[in-house]
Order: sequence, then structure tokens, then C-alpha cells
Amino acid sequence: MSRLGSSKKSGGSKDQLGQAAPTGQNRAIPASSIAARARRRRRSRISLAVCAVALVGIGAIAFRALARDQTEALTSVQPSSSETTVAETNEPESVIEVVDMDDYEPEDTLRIEIPLDPSGPVATNDNVKPRQRTNTDLDPLQLVISDGQMVMTGTARSEAEAQQMVDQASEVFGSTDIIRDFTIDPTAPDPSRGVVVRKPVAFASGSAVIRDEFKPILDACADVMVHNPRLVMTISGHTDSTGDTELNLALAEERAQAVVDYYTEKGIEPAKFDTVAAGESSPAADNSSRDGRQANRRADLEFQDVFEDVVEATNTGSNRGADDDPTAADSNSDESEPTENSG
Repeated sequence: MSRLGSSKKSGGSKDQLGQAAPTGQNRAIPASSIAARARRRRRSRISLAVCAVALVGIGAIAFRALARDQTEALTSVQPSSSETTVAETNEPESVIEVVDMDDYEPEDTLRIEIPLDPSGPVATNDNVKPRQRTNTDLDPLQLVISDGQMVMTGTARSEAEAQQMVDQASEVFGSTDIIRDFTIDPTAPDPSRGVVVRKPVAFASGSAVIRDEFKPILDACADVMVHNPRLVMTISGHTDSTGDTELNLALAEERAQAVVDYYTEKGIEPAKFDTVAAGESSPAADNSSRDGRQANRRADLEFQDVFEDVVEATNTGSNRGADDDPTAADSNSDESEPTENSG
């Protein structure tokens, strides 16, 4: 028994992990060391799991980015609707028709066809003329009667057009003494169809009574109406900005009607006149001054459609539209201004 025990000691022993201790060493491994080894193994397993999850996440992100890039690449080949687009036509496949949508005009746009083969000829339809652009900054050609004189002002599209209007004015008003004060520009707008009479009638403050000093110009216009039965006149009444706006509108209507009554007393049919109550909305001068307010208390006259035939003739065969907006007339008076109550 003693030898067996002695042999067991000298033959060595196994530690708690099952490993044989070297011969001659009978020392036991501490429990703390065993626990530390176990913790290290758990940390290693956790690190491996974290790395695996990270790799999976990175792969998913890369896949989404690749899919998005492919989608954008496919979308980028579609044309923008607000810029240049490729029109679908029945032309041969070797030709693409490019249309600038910002300047597209269906009737007279010059088409430009670009061949896909650079060595091939460029085909254009030269039989279509670009439309002449109208310069809206230019004043239209217009006949104005002021201080007993007839003046052709503004901008004519051609000398021939201006001469046609001068000839028509001479026929209507019975005078060839027309002052030519206009310029020539092919981009000018259509001429005014009417004839404006400036400074025909001015009124005292708050009054709609026509004073004798303004009757000669009214009589001259009446003669034109009598000798040209087809003419129609528009009479617009105006006021200054003093007083109530609604009262000024009523006063403006009375002033326009006073001119109509003056003409009907001379035998001209009331149907030949149109009246407009402009009130204080269309001043001919600054209402902040005494003279300006006097100039705004007025009635303006305009013969309508005097040059209708001329405008229609010059526009025949073109795509231009007529400009029917005549220039507003001015009026003034040197009479001293009485005390103002309204208009």
C-alpha cells in the first residue's frame, strides 16, 4: 500500500483540466486562471459574431448603392420635357428632329434635322420663313390732332405703310398738310387704327360745362363725322384726384355725356358715340401740381377705325396680329384754377 501510494506520487498527477503535470511537479492550477481562459474564449466567439454581422451589413449597403446607381443611369437617358426633346416622326431612322420647346411655334418654326451619320448632309426645310418679331418697346404709328395740326408720330414698319396712312388721313380729314414725325423700323407693332384728338376740352373744377373756347375744335371734329358717316368716336371723361373716387367717376361720365350732347345738338346721331368714364384713373399730368390737376380735368376724343383698311391690307399674308390699343390722349389748359371741391 505504501509503495502504491509512493508510486502514484512519483508517477505524476493530472491537473483539473485533464492534462498530466510534468513528472516531479504536483502543483494544482488556480481556479481564477481557469475562469480567465473561459472568458477569453467567450470574447473570441463574440468578436467573431460581431465581425460576421458587420460583413453582412456592409454587403447589404454595397448592394443598395449598386442598385441605386443602375437606376440613376437608366433614368438619366430620358430627355427633359422643359428643354430640348427628340420628336417622334416618320422620317428615316438615320435622322432625328430636334425641337427647342422654349421657342416652339407650330406654324412657322424652322426645323433643323441632325443626321446620325456625321458624314451625311444636313437637311433643312428652307421654304419656311421665321416670323418677324415685334418690338413692343416701339410706339406704333399714329395720327394725332393737336392744336389744329395733324402729326403722324411713332414708328412705321415701312415707308409704304406710312404713306398709305397719310393718304387715308388726307381723304378722311380733307387736308394734305400732315406733319411727318415718325421713324421706320420693320419690327414696329401694328399702327393704331384710331386718331387721337389732344387737348379738345378742359373743364373747371367740379364742372361738366363746355366753355366757348373749346367749341371750335369740337366743331371741326363734327365736320369730320358728318363727311365720314362710317366713323365712330369714343369720348372719355376724366377728373383730377381731388375728392371722392365715386363722385369723380360720376363727374367723368357727365363730362363725356356733355360732349355727346353737344354733337347731337348739331344733328349727329347719338349711336355714333361711345362714352367712357375714366375718372381719376388715367391722369395726363401729375396731380400734385395746380397745372397738373387742371390738365386732368378733361374729355378726350378719338376717332375709331380710321385706318382699319390700311392695317388689314398691310397685315394680309402675315401672321401678325393687330394692335388695337391706342395711346391715351392728353389735355391741358392755361386757365387759372378755381377752388377745388372735386374732380
